[in-house]
Amino acid sequence: MSKVHDNWYLASYPHDDSVLPKEIKEQIANKQKILVLVDLTCEHPRQVTSCSYYINVPSWDGHAPSLEDMKRAMFVFNTIRHKEGDDKIIVLVHCAFGKGRSTMFLCALMVECGLFPTWLEAFEHVKKHRSIAHLGYEFRSQLDHWKEFNKK
Repeated sequence: MSKVHDNWYLASYPHDDSVLPKEIKEQIANKQKILVLVDLTCEHPRQVTSCSYYINVPSWDGHAPSLEDMKRAMFVFNTIRHKEGDDKIIVLVHCAFGKGRSTMFLCALMVECGLFPTWLEAFEHVKKHRSIAHLGYEFRSQLDHWKEFNKK
């Protein structure tokens, strides 16, 4: 699990709550923060139970989620942000290996939240904190399509 920005994490499949960093567990236990778990898998069951919100964007390993699924997940995420406040949430995005699908969605999400102006800048930042993060052609293409699709 890698902290890629303040309260933003990128991870492989979290088998249970024990894999959460101590600082996250403490902030949740003390009710200082809430955990928003964004799951990009369709092949693994949900295991982390300490999250306040769970968003599933089902996609198979090596494949990007549909633009429609991304839009729905962004809508849900933005609803949570507006309800809870950006300063109250911890964002954990994962796929099976924390490398492709989750990196792609995290980059789109960081742009959506105004943390970076482009997905490429978001990706360059993520790579500094998680060296295994990778965006193959399909993921890069989907991010380019997302930029246009999201304007609608």
